[in-house]
Amino acid sequence: MRSSTKTLWILASVLLAGVATFATSASEGGKDEKKAKKKIVNLLTHEIIGELRAAHKYLEMANHDYKGHRAKASHEISDAIKALEEHHHAHHKTKLNVTVPHPHPLHHHHLKAIKEPQALSDMQVKIAGDIARTVQAHITALPNNKHTTAAARHVTDAIVEVQIALVVSPIVTPKK
Repeated sequence: MRSSTKTLWILASVLLAGVATFATSASEGGKDEKKAKKKIVNLLTHEIIGELRAAHKYLEMANHDYKGHRAKASHEISDAIKALEEHHHAHHKTKLNVTVPHPHPLHHHHLKAIKEPQALSDMQVKIAGDIARTVQAHITALPNNKHTTAAARHVTDAIVEVQIALVVSPIVTPKK
């Protein structure tokens, strides 16, 4: 399991535990609890955006032979990132600074013309779908508003497009 996925699960658990704690101790100092809850939500949002960026990178690196479904999934992931960033920017003055390591060392922005083996490309699309499914579960831990609702819808649409992309993936037959 990827460490960032573990981090998302931990943050989601902390958020849910924190909400329960805040509900029971709301009378003791509501201002500090609200600040702490906001921090947890911000951390979770940062992690979700980082995961979505990783999924987007995997989709962008994959071969472009999925009859437009890889591109549609990539676009939906990008829209989900924008929705979550809009929410962040509306409530915070600082810019989100989430960096994503390049998931595959063979790829570099100068090497876009490289056609990789179809199995590797399919694996990249599948990994992006797995990341999107994990993120889909974690978005529900965020406060419900128009931005998180839009992000959840985009992630769901991306998952559907990834599934279709893997079905229409060209079948490579080994040469004899």
